[in-house]
Amino acid sequence: FQQSVEGAYYAKQFMQLYAKGRIGDLPDNSHLPVMTIWDIGVGDSTAIWFVRQVGTEYHVIDYYENSGEGLRHYMKVLKDRGYTYGQHFAPHDIDNREFGSDAQSRREIARKGYDIDGQRYTINFTVVKRSSVDEGIEAAREVLTKCAFDADKCEKGLSCLENYRKEWDDKRGCWKDRPLHDWSSHGADAFRYFAQAVGKPKPAFSTNLRTTL
Repeated sequence: FQQSVEGAYYAKQFMQLYAKGRIGDLPDNSHLPVMTIWDIGVGDSTAIWFVRQVGTEYHVIDYYENSGEGLRHYMKVLKDRGYTYGQHFAPHDIDNREFGSDAQSRREIARKGYDIDGQRYTINFTVVKRSSVDEGIEAAREVLTKCAFDADKCEKGLSCLENYRKEWDDKRGCWKDRPLHDWSSHGADAFRYFAQAVGKPKPAFSTNLRTTL
């Protein structure tokens, strides 16, 4: 990230993160729980951030994104990562009903879980309060100052955040007051949900993936 992407929302924050050496190797804090924050797509990409709260900072330790997969696939990804999990956050649309699943929401399906490698795994999602994109971007700008990133495991997610930018209006020759929807959107949206989730007073890290993720 040698120079800012034109119209990038987080250009200033990333200049500071790189200048302070906050993107690189992270210390081993494996004794601490990991929260996950999801942007869940249907027939589209699903993005997941893995974050540890370390004192007053947030260590962003991992990122995963894929498309064309069901919820069971992503639950197995969490299992295979081997982290000790705390809370799992998702946006409000996790409560949308799925017609192909007996009209259950993905939140309900996750709560019931799947058998994975001979064990039953469930996720109890916490829904992030709905707010405007602008509010989420401001929250993300604020929380980025408290973050440190694992450069290798978060490489794709970092690219999403660095390239998340405003849409250009060719007719008027100026930036539109909304984000461009492209490959960077899912990772950036999930990070906005993270910022909104931890913007509340201290998140409670109860373990809620039974034989739990």
